[in-house]
Amino acid sequence: MRKGTLFLLLLVFQVHTTLLQAEVEVKPILEKLDRTLSDLPKYANIKENQILQSKKLLGYSSVSKEQEYRILGTLVSQYLQYNTDSCKKYIDRRMVVARLLNNPSYITEVNLNLAEWYKNIGMYPQAKKLLDDNRKNITPDLSLYYYVIFTSYYYMVEAYSSTDKYKKIYMDLSMVYRDSLLQSYPKTSVEYMLTQADQMRLNNKFQTAIKRLKICIKKVKADDSNIRLIASGMAQCYLKLGQTEEAKYYFALSAISDIQHSVKENTSLRSLAVILFQEGDIERANNYLQFCMKDANDCKARLREVEAASEMPTIVRAYQKQIERKNQTLWGENIALLLFVIALILTVYFIVRQNRRLEVARKNVLEANLCLEEMNKQLNVAVEQEKRSNVALIESNCIKDEYIAQYLNLCSSYLEKMEEYRHSLIKIGSESRVEKLFSALRSSKFVEDQLKDFYINFDHTFLRLFPTFIIDFNEMLLPEERIELKSDGQISTEMRIFALIRLGITDSNCLAKFLRCSLQTVYNYRSKIRTKTINKEEHFEEKIKTIGSIHT
Repeated sequence: MRKGTLFLLLLVFQVHTTLLQAEVEVKPILEKLDRTLSDLPKYANIKENQILQSKKLLGYSSVSKEQEYRILGTLVSQYLQYNTDSCKKYIDRRMVVARLLNNPSYITEVNLNLAEWYKNIGMYPQAKKLLDDNRKNITPDLSLYYYVIFTSYYYMVEAYSSTDKYKKIYMDLSMVYRDSLLQSYPKTSVEYMLTQADQMRLNNKFQTAIKRLKICIKKVKADDSNIRLIASGMAQCYLKLGQTEEAKYYFALSAISDIQHSVKENTSLRSLAVILFQEGDIERANNYLQFCMKDANDCKARLREVEAASEMPTIVRAYQKQIERKNQTLWGENIALLLFVIALILTVYFIVRQNRRLEVARKNVLEANLCLEEMNKQLNVAVEQEKRSNVALIESNCIKDEYIAQYLNLCSSYLEKMEEYRHSLIKIGSESRVEKLFSALRSSKFVEDQLKDFYINFDHTFLRLFPTFIIDFNEMLLPEERIELKSDGQISTEMRIFALIRLGITDSNCLAKFLRCSLQTVYNYRSKIRTKTINKEEHFEEKIKTIGSIHT
């Protein structure tokens, strides 16, 4: 019973784990992030156009000081996380207008702008002093803004504290201001839900925070700027729970929103880069971190530059390890290449040696051809003697037939041996796996050329011996089926079969071997020609053996 229960629990756990793994797909979101990074100029142009529209409003002569103050406030918000230097410029300009209007509430609001600017660039003492100095001047309209700045201030100071004691003090103060924010926000607002989920996360209630943030993300549109904050909160919760894939997904989603809204802090992208580095995706992690540093430099956010730069030594060390692994691999490849070169040299040596043997074989064949020429000369002498006597003619014909048969057999045997030798060289070369070195040896051009010359020599010799053979042969065929010489003066394959029969070679295997074709092809040609004869004679081939007279 216990074993069954344990098995059931393990099965439920496995299914639950599978569902968690299938909840998000990281690869597509990372690819989307890469595409978004490549489209950075497009989003920068959108941001610049928004800023330009605000600046144009300042240029109108009809703009009152009150309107100028509000427009400058818009520019401060637009530049706050985009370019800190420009943001400071418009904060100073807004302060001038607030003092001209002699409005204490406006002056306090600009001081809060300046405190937020100090906080963002890491000038924490200056930010704290401004916040404390303006505490008594906070109106109900400014209280929410005041709480937001203080909440963020204590959260950032806690992150940079070096001792647990001060970390707890600053975190408690941050939580106090979060409580104030929760009392100030409408309970149905996205800001309320975000603050509540953030409080849950800081109290280690990660699952509860995730559920709250999932409700929150469904309430906003896909292009809402709050997506970056919601997704970042979810990613941090998942990271604490050890669910790295989900953390990567939501950090990437938050980073995409940062880029689309031209937010130059890029804390989510930096966190994603660290995870990817730990997983071994060094190149992508380095690209993301380089982007963070470039954005921080463009934004003039020195604190963010320092934060991004602090991660660089880790990435550099990882790169060094990767380079070391590549060097080890390269060393192994060099050894393999050296062994390959040695094998190649041995193979070339073996092929050169075989080529020398082939050259010797060719010389032997040349000598055999010279002997055949000498035999032909002797055959011509015999033909001259044949004309003088019928008895000598018959005897000479027998001698010529014998010599021609010997000549043909020798040449055919030579071609076969050359072909077999070529195949043996290919086999030897293939075992050494040097394909390119054998490309020339694999070509059958040599044999084809020899075969072509052989057939030309055969046709010329045969027609010289039997000049009336074609005429006598065609007289046995139907007029429309008669066969003529080819344009180059050679005999067709069909007629060449019967030329060999005239010489006394009647075995189909020998004919197929001589003509280098299949046995079936020989049978087909024989049957086809027999059907073309005038009287469909059964003894057609016997008559072929008797036609023609020999002349020289």
